[in-house]
Amino acid sequence: MSCAAGVPLDRLVAYWLGDTTSVALDVELEEHQWACDDCTRRLAWLASLGDATRALVRRRGGLALPLTGALVDRLAADGVRLRHYRPARNQDVACAVALDDDLVASWLDADPADDERIDVELRGPDGALWQRYEDIPVDRAVGKVVLAEAGDRIRLLPTITIDVVVTAVGPRGARLVSRHAYHHTAAG
Repeated sequence: MSCAAGVPLDRLVAYWLGDTTSVALDVELEEHQWACDDCTRRLAWLASLGDATRALVRRRGGLALPLTGALVDRLAADGVRLRHYRPARNQDVACAVALDDDLVASWLDADPADDERIDVELRGPDGALWQRYEDIPVDRAVGKVVLAEAGDRIRLLPTITIDVVVTAVGPRGARLVSRHAYHHTAAG
């Protein structure tokens, strides 16, 4: 079952952390949460994160991190709403984010040798490095890495193209694994 009210993750977080300013909104959310299995699971997931939740929410720029496929599956089972992009090697991606997407997960090809690690770079339209992830977890059974971004963070982006570069790095140097142009359409 999915939540018909579309309660945003940031509202659930604010409620759980006691950072809301409206008693009426708190009461409304409590009544909804007790009647909605989806929101109950999502709130339980937030509660299990403890103090880490407060640190992530207060960090400017939101949540962005590499994940394992197993963790993505666990988050989905706990009620976190995920949008998935699974481009083929070197395929460009037309993408957007919905108002109820908590996280956006990109599943990218990775085929490192035993002595190589996988690094991923995000670059802006001018080629400037925005973010670099080094030695991220690889699901070697399926040859994938997963990058996740908070839906709230992506909703702030204008219509833009972001280059995602996957590189294998080892004793013989670096080699390009794949490159993707994510053509993001702004929300709204």
